[in-house]
Amino acid sequence: MDSVVHFDLYPEHFYQKIIDELPFLIVLVLACNSSSPYQRYLLNSIYKEIEIQYISPSPGLRLEFLKQFYLLRYNVINPSDEKDYVPCKVVGKNVDSLVTFLNENPSVAVRHLRLVAIPSEEVIAKVRSLSDRIGKITFISARVIDEQQDASMNWPTERDAAYLCGLRMHLDLNFSDPTNYSDTLSELLFKLRYPPRLEFLSLSGGKEAIDSKVFSRFPRTIKSLILDLYDIQCDGFLKLNLPPFLKFFSCTVIVDKNNRCFDISHLSHLTEVKLFFYYHLIPLSIFRFPRSLQTLSVDSGLSSSGMEQLAELDQLKQVTIRVYRSPNNPVPILREAVHLPNSIEDLSIQDYTIDGDVDGAYFIPKSTKKLQLQNSYGLYFISELSVLESLHISYTSCRIPHLQNLNTLVIKSVEIDSVSMWKDVHRLTNLKHMSINDCELDCLNCTLPSFLETLDVSRNNIEEADIILPANFKSLDISHNEICKFSAKGRLLTLNLDTNRMSELSNSTLCIPCTVCELNMSNNDTISISSDFSFPESVKVLRLDYNFFSDYTVLFKMPSQILLLSLDSSFFLYPETKEPTPVIMNYPKLWHFSMTSSIGTEYLDFNWNGCPNLESILMNGCKFEIIKLENLPPSVKIVDFSDCKVRKVEGRFERLPHLIEFNLEDNRLAPGVETFGKMGMGYVSQALRW
Repeated sequence: MDSVVHFDLYPEHFYQKIIDELPFLIVLVLACNSSSPYQRYLLNSIYKEIEIQYISPSPGLRLEFLKQFYLLRYNVINPSDEKDYVPCKVVGKNVDSLVTFLNENPSVAVRHLRLVAIPSEEVIAKVRSLSDRIGKITFISARVIDEQQDASMNWPTERDAAYLCGLRMHLDLNFSDPTNYSDTLSELLFKLRYPPRLEFLSLSGGKEAIDSKVFSRFPRTIKSLILDLYDIQCDGFLKLNLPPFLKFFSCTVIVDKNNRCFDISHLSHLTEVKLFFYYHLIPLSIFRFPRSLQTLSVDSGLSSSGMEQLAELDQLKQVTIRVYRSPNNPVPILREAVHLPNSIEDLSIQDYTIDGDVDGAYFIPKSTKKLQLQNSYGLYFISELSVLESLHISYTSCRIPHLQNLNTLVIKSVEIDSVSMWKDVHRLTNLKHMSINDCELDCLNCTLPSFLETLDVSRNNIEEADIILPANFKSLDISHNEICKFSAKGRLLTLNLDTNRMSELSNSTLCIPCTVCELNMSNNDTISISSDFSFPESVKVLRLDYNFFSDYTVLFKMPSQILLLSLDSSFFLYPETKEPTPVIMNYPKLWHFSMTSSIGTEYLDFNWNGCPNLESILMNGCKFEIIKLENLPPSVKIVDFSDCKVRKVEGRFERLPHLIEFNLEDNRLAPGVETFGKMGMGYVSQALRW
């Protein structure tokens, strides 16, 4: 039987649905390749959600520009942690331009719309007409639109796909004319007409207490609620009248009275709760939880009073208890027994001391699979957890227990004996991932266990490393040490030597396997590279940022198959002649080159025509008086020469048909440089900036 599936035999929606089910990064890589016969369906899968930042003024919205810009800007090789987040931001003149854009592109839905505007009835009515096409809406006051405020408004990325419509409100938001801004937050919330089908609401109240009656005004459709409040007006017992279908609830509140109790036990759909109390040693009895709760996170100096209710939550799987530390608050001591339900699988205890006189201060179920003990003392029961798979310990002195199912081990800021430690580790035959940080290790001369796949020994005092790697080993992080000589034998894919003391690169100081694909040697103060030294040909990603190089010849010693090369904030010794020196880059597979804010580049004349696949050149903050377009490859799409003291650009943009953005901001361009014309694609002519 033929095992090959021929998509052409099926209707279009069949294989579009299959592609939509693939992991986002896989679809992105396939789309970047641009050779798939199903390229249109790959792009449809990627661009069904696009973030659009609404700010005035704007050059307009074009779908083709979004596609090119996003595919190039997204780092496919080394993606960020927010794998499902679309980072592309496009500006729009007004709501009408957004309506036009969505009407012209019916397959596109906006992931997150940020409106710098007063949420008037007119604006909300226009946005409401697009409610099926917009995932989340944020109204931002013009008085608070700065980077710090914007960074504080992150949405829970794991729930992005679930929100149909969202609204974020702040105390200093202009709900009405600023000259008539006299209402309290509670009064504003009583007057506000909420968008239909609202599923996410985040409320920041500043230093104003809120009337608990406003909760009854929230739409019943809300599933995720974040309250960052100064105080909730209440004395004694209060049943919070929150939306009945609430699944996620986060509350930050200043509590200075212990006679309160906020009852949320009636919310039968609630599965996750996050609490943060500003005052010290608050009893957990201040909240009464529903039986449906599965995840609980508390940031506060909790006393153990009220923790007995946790034992009754038989669906509780994950518990995190942290202390809100301050100079005036000592590490709290738990003096009463705390029992947890048998359903617990993930437990994190941070900044607590268990009173030694308490018998069984914590009953940790044997079903626990992940345990994190940070800055916590008096816990010596780990060896009883036979199914434990992940263990994080710090600031506690104990031998590594013999746990056969342990898969991940993290040790931080613990005084350990390296000889005893490696003996203990060799007994953990299922261990695959291990981290030893801030433990003052001074050497790494050993044979790693055959079952280990990743090792992180960053932030220690290691001066020399000579290790034998197991057959399935993948990643080694030995950054932030004192390494001056490194040798590794075996199989290795990723090596991080960032922030060490590799003053010279030679075959005797750096000996790495020929299987390494990604190598980071930034911030090593590297002075010279031996004439007989060469990086392994297997290296595809090489980072040499924040280094000092005796001459520019380091640019000729890169692996021939390199894809990404970064030399940001590096220093190149000035040549004696101080005349422009030709630097011919000849790397046929190079895709991205970055040398931002580097010193000594004014005497280097780069020629990129030997890099036929180069798409991105970032050299902002360097020094180049003249930019020669004839030295750029036709494949280039993004070029950044901003703040480079450029005074002249020679050549014509017509020879760069794929160019999307050519940044010449903050330079000394002579008059008339604007007359170069379009850049190959009419819809991106506005991307040429100066």
